[in-house]
Amino acid sequence: MKETGNMDHGVRAVAREGHEMKKRCQGEIADHA
Repeated sequence: MKETGNMDHGVRAVAREGHEMKKRCQGEIADHA
């Protein structure tokens, strides 16, 4: 676990992906409502 910088970058990428997915899901839910 010495590659903390690489790890941090990965966490940020995952967080950004999760945020985009959440936005998309909310948009789909709004469409269905």
